[in-house]
Amino acid sequence: MNSRFVDKNIVGSSTERFTDHYNVSSPTPKEEVSFNWLNIDFPFWHDHDHWEIYIVTQGTLTHSINNVEYTMSAGDACLIRPSDLHKISYSKNNNSGHHIVFLFTNSYAKKIFSTLNSDTINEIVNNTTPLQFRAKNFPLSQLIDTTLTLSVAGLSAKEKTFKTKLIIDALFSDFLLQYFVKTSIFPQWLSDFLLILNNPKLKESTVELAKYTPYSYSRLSRIFKEYMETTIIDYIKNVKYKHACNLLINTDMTVLEISNELYYDSISYFNKIFKSYSNMTPTEYRNKTKNLTLSQKNN
Repeated sequence: MNSRFVDKNIVGSSTERFTDHYNVSSPTPKEEVSFNWLNIDFPFWHDHDHWEIYIVTQGTLTHSINNVEYTMSAGDACLIRPSDLHKISYSKNNNSGHHIVFLFTNSYAKKIFSTLNSDTINEIVNNTTPLQFRAKNFPLSQLIDTTLTLSVAGLSAKEKTFKTKLIIDALFSDFLLQYFVKTSIFPQWLSDFLLILNNPKLKESTVELAKYTPYSYSRLSRIFKEYMETTIIDYIKNVKYKHACNLLINTDMTVLEISNELYYDSISYFNKIFKSYSNMTPTEYRNKTKNLTLSQKNN
């Protein structure tokens, strides 16, 4: 254990606990934010008087949070609240493990919480569940390079603090999106299939599309409707309709050109499908939209 980060007279044994103070742990205690590069474990139970974001940059580690153990590997991150009791251990055979820890004060936490409602803040602060996430706003290689750049001696403290805040804000956004935005309930094959269907220039028949899934077309049709509450055909029609609206408003393409781009068999069929959604022909829709836009500009 590196004595730069741990005073054994303060820490005591690995079974005891202590409170880690920002003005001791931070390399810039007068600033609201800071960071430490670490390639050592910290196998002592402790909480904080500040917030931390741990990111594993290499290897794996065991992160024990509120008496529950989690394995973290490169790219994994965790938001640590002041009340969280935790410790970090690397495998005895893992001599190449690295992680970065970003530290920020309670006053800065209030600033990044300022856009959140009280229920969200209460769930973050009072929930004892570990707040695990993945670093995505900053790909790992970029995060490492950026943080190393901030370690350059010639950088002013003001500039280093400003850029560290940007990184912390980006990481906190990653956490919010992954923790509070509901993840897909779809199986992976359906998520992949929807990406194919969301191409408005799709020209394959619905029967041919079944080859992108593990099912026959008849079976696929039933499963698709169970998940999406619509048919594959209607889903594709809606995607094409939305794209047609965009082309009618924002381009000078003729109705025939748009129909051809969307791979409709005939312009009359395209007109029929479009009218079923908007109660207007494509030409009527274009004229009405342009007149509405012109009216708004004049007002």
